[in-house]
Amino acid sequence: MKKLFGIITIATLLAVLSGNALAGSKSAIMLATARVLPVAKHTILYQKSNFTVTEADIMKGFIDIPMAMVLSIRTNSVNGYLLLFSAKNGRFNELTVFDGDNAYKLSETGGEVHMPYENNNYITKELGFRFYLSPDFKPGTYQWPVAVMITAI
Repeated sequence: MKKLFGIITIATLLAVLSGNALAGSKSAIMLATARVLPVAKHTILYQKSNFTVTEADIMKGFIDIPMAMVLSIRTNSVNGYLLLFSAKNGRFNELTVFDGDNAYKLSETGGEVHMPYENNNYITKELGFRFYLSPDFKPGTYQWPVAVMITAI
């Protein structure tokens, strides 16, 4: 489709230019529009590989993991972007993601968080997590259970 549009545009320009060269008094107006699609990119600069749950964490019902993930994000979408979180099912009752002073409650399997457009430069997001544990959760060291993706709005 883009190639066809390019060919039509060139043919139109040639016709207009050759018509002007021959007639000398004709003029033409050509309008062109372009649509820039929204794009969002991210790089995980740091992510915990595991975390340890103690008996005390189980007794209080949750474990906080500050600075668990650091992302570099860039988008051209003035509508912002979605951070999509996916957690391994069955390990938690729910989870909360912390981004500075903001907290976002998600289900036990994850969820999405709308982030506003800040600028077209790379920004850094330092995310912390709170995992709500069921009483039958066992103490131990576990692999990091949350994956993240990003999409422009």
